[in-house]
Amino acid sequence: MKIAERYIVLASHNQRMNARLFRLVSSLDVASQTEDKGAFFGSILGTLNHIIFGNHFLLTRVRALINRPSPLDAIPPQWDFQPDKQYGASVAELATICADIDQAVCEFVSTLDERDLGKETDDAIPLWALLDQLFQHQTHHRGQATTLLSQCGVDYPSFADVIGTLQGESAPF
Repeated sequence: MKIAERYIVLASHNQRMNARLFRLVSSLDVASQTEDKGAFFGSILGTLNHIIFGNHFLLTRVRALINRPSPLDAIPPQWDFQPDKQYGASVAELATICADIDQAVCEFVSTLDERDLGKETDDAIPLWALLDQLFQHQTHHRGQATTLLSQCGVDYPSFADVIGTLQGESAPF
């Protein structure tokens, strides 16, 4: 496997896990979605908004670095560090935003080659590191969201992983 192909797998897995998370969160009533549970971003909705912020913040830097037309162009830029920024007032709004971002990322990474991944920002951060951070950030905060789901009595089985994505498995829920 070429290194660039790794990002196709990670983008696909990320898209799959985000869709799964939003399906489960959507099964909750609005009060449960918005209740401040003492998490870093308060509620499940706050945590989902932060995931979207991280996407915008990191993908703004990716777009500037790659400096060519791409599927990421549809994502509004986010240069300022505003981790509490609200991108949507409802889970349905955020699910649509997240699905659009995930699709753009899947399309974008399929255009990359090894040279692209080695390109660096002015402060010497390579594209591969920005992409790794993008996926790790989402994984980290999905973990926080699953804890909040557990507190609401929602089971979030953890067996769906990158290996399952490689094998073409679909989540059974």
